[in-house]
Amino acid sequence: NLSTISDEFIQGVKEVRVLDMERNNIPSLPRSLAQLTRLCLLNLGGNKNLKEICVLGDLKYLEILILNDTGIEKIPQELGRAAPN
Repeated sequence: NLSTISDEFIQGVKEVRVLDMERNNIPSLPRSLAQLTRLCLLNLGGNKNLKEICVLGDLKYLEILILNDTGIEKIPQELGRAAPN
């Protein structure tokens, strides 16, 4: 099980549109995740220790975010921003 997402990993997948990190032990997201500017779908389900996702507010094209079975109790306001036209 993955317990961290490294900056090196993010650098290697900058153009990715779908990222499935389901059922790992990820407690937090790195700030570098904001560099995945083309990301449309992010699956973080099953990461029970994940408590904070504010960094995702910078992902303007994120359409699908899966958070079932995580420690997330409230969706940050930043995630409500619409993608630019």
